[in-house]
Amino acid sequence: MKYPLNPALDALVRRRPGLAELFSGGELSLSPNYPHSCVQSDYARIHLQNAADLLRASHHIDCAVPGSLFLLRQGLELWFKCIASNIELDEILHIIIHERPQSFTELSARGVFFHGRSQDVARKNQQALSRGLCAFRNLTVDKMRAPDMWTKRSQGDFPDQAIQALVTHSDFSRELFGRFYLPLIGGHELGPVWALAKSDMSQRVSAVDEFGRREGYDERLDLALLDDLVEVFALLDPDGDALRYPFSISQEWHDHMPPMSKSWLERTIDRVLSQVVNERGERSQRYAISTIAGGVESWILSLHRRPS
Repeated sequence: MKYPLNPALDALVRRRPGLAELFSGGELSLSPNYPHSCVQSDYARIHLQNAADLLRASHHIDCAVPGSLFLLRQGLELWFKCIASNIELDEILHIIIHERPQSFTELSARGVFFHGRSQDVARKNQQALSRGLCAFRNLTVDKMRAPDMWTKRSQGDFPDQAIQALVTHSDFSRELFGRFYLPLIGGHELGPVWALAKSDMSQRVSAVDEFGRREGYDERLDLALLDDLVEVFALLDPDGDALRYPFSISQEWHDHMPPMSKSWLERTIDRVLSQVVNERGERSQRYAISTIAGGVESWILSLHRRPS
């Protein structure tokens, strides 16, 4: 077996030889599956590309249109959440570097894990940041490598030491730290995450469009189109369930989808896909040249900083 190098799958194939052919090819099944701060935008691109391919290839409108709607909505949600997650990461880095909390408990008291999300999501973010900070310290201070840097020295006062290590190594790449922690944005409503993403993108329209022109993509960032799509999905699928399930948890049927235009969807998904590529490329380029202390442009961060 060449792909993937996974002992559990190797054992499965030995038990079920008919699966060997599945893993005999060289095509990667999920190429962006590695940690970095723009990975959700890469997944958004996968969903939107699949939606575009489905509409172009299928003559079965009853499958192509609802399938592409599902993929479009998933792609938008992932894209917006990616931007919102990175805004929050920059807020956390700003607090650590510029306000220098003396302990992880002091950092947690600043409410950086909440912002209207559930207690469960907040707790998961708190645990993930503590783990990520410790792993960053293990790498930069103790020169550990995976998997040890993720499994050792993560309890007791190590999270407190990790905060100080981040301050000491604040000239490291901001993109590097994005591999250790990215906040989880809970829920499936598009409206709140679009509000954050839109306020960020509205300040970057020219930069994103210029990046697209340099890379050969003519499509421009169209916030009005994205507004329209968010409004449509707010009516058709407000909770992100109607396109995934035939009925709700209360057993109410999702049977209210109106007839739609395949050609309009095809054009629109192509346009959104190009905008995702351009926005992700411009943002990733900025992250790559930013330090942990410098972060992204201060005028962007100041627009989104929430009161403590």
